[in-house]
Amino acid sequence: MVAKGDSSLTAKKPLLLIVEDSLAERELIKLKLRKFGYNTVEVQDGEQAFSYLQENQGLSSQVDMVLSDWHMPNMDGLTLCKKVKSEIAQAPYFMILTSRTNPVDLVAAMDSGADDYLSKPFNSEELRVRILAGLRVITLMAETQHKNIELRAALAKQTELSNEIAAGQAAAAQLQASTLPDAHVNMQGIAMAHYFKAAQGVAGDMYALLSIADEKLVFYQIDVAGSGVRSAMLSYAIARYIKELTGCSEVAGKALNISNPAEVVSHLNIQFACAEHNGDAFTLLYGVIDLANNTITFCQAGHPHPFLIHSNGKVKRLGRGGTAVGISRATCFANEQCSFNQGDRLAVFSDGVWECKLAAGRQVTELILAKLLKRLTRLSLRKLQHQLQLTMDKIVGDEAPRDDISFLVLGHSDE
Repeated sequence: MVAKGDSSLTAKKPLLLIVEDSLAERELIKLKLRKFGYNTVEVQDGEQAFSYLQENQGLSSQVDMVLSDWHMPNMDGLTLCKKVKSEIAQAPYFMILTSRTNPVDLVAAMDSGADDYLSKPFNSEELRVRILAGLRVITLMAETQHKNIELRAALAKQTELSNEIAAGQAAAAQLQASTLPDAHVNMQGIAMAHYFKAAQGVAGDMYALLSIADEKLVFYQIDVAGSGVRSAMLSYAIARYIKELTGCSEVAGKALNISNPAEVVSHLNIQFACAEHNGDAFTLLYGVIDLANNTITFCQAGHPHPFLIHSNGKVKRLGRGGTAVGISRATCFANEQCSFNQGDRLAVFSDGVWECKLAAGRQVTELILAKLLKRLTRLSLRKLQHQLQLTMDKIVGDEAPRDDISFLVLGHSDE
């Protein structure tokens, strides 16, 4: 028979289940607990206790703590404790009350899953503080469980967000790949082999070869500071802007000579040093190939030095460095020029190349790169495209590079 304590006690108070076959003992414990201010339920053996616990799981009448005698008919306290701890989803705190005082019995009780052990006859104050200690453990466990639930929910949300970001980056990477030149580029007898590898799915590098007039082509390579989506978005915007410029003879009512690299770079610098672009800086190499005069005129704005590989195999580093675009509207940019004859090759690359490491951890240097280019450029440009991909993939390795990498080799078509 199940007996409930004074219903005047609020439901928010802890509910304690007394399991005792002696009516006198049950009443005594009940009175003590009521005096302490707890709600109680009383049963006379383990079977009744287990049935009550099963029936009230998840309800407002769910028990917070069990105080059980050891020796009882039908089901003793240790058996009850084992069943409660193994079969009740949210097992309550379990205290064994017994007249046994042998240390072996204490070990047996704790091995059965009991949380505490109190010898009869017990002092009221000792019972009170043991219950308080048990309730503190219950509170801590409840708080921990609640925090775990919150943590799992936060983790699930973070995972969902990460998946969305990953999907967005994959879509952005696919879009960026679609804007890059085809594997075999050939315009007006100028061919381009190229390599591209992003550090974070999408890159701040962008490049192109554009025809602007008969016997004149523009090539450029952009490297926006940083990597990832923000850099990729800016490089895409710059590339689109340059493409629009190549189709214009004037901008905002002012003449713009797109065949003059320094003039174009200066215009870009003014545009991207403005406040609305948040002062984003990028390096740029913008060049014009003049087929009539077999020359390349270029402007180097903080970009790595291009390499000219002559038909005789001699490698020459070009340029003076310059300042990145977008740092200051007062920056001045200048043109440089070199010959570009049949059999010559021009190599242009972003600074991610210098982050690469060769076998034995050796860093790529200008000397190593010059030797590599000298060997590669002996090939036709069509064969060079395949070999450049293989060579750079071997250098970069299977892992994502530390910085975005783009590499262009321009030359007169040998088809």
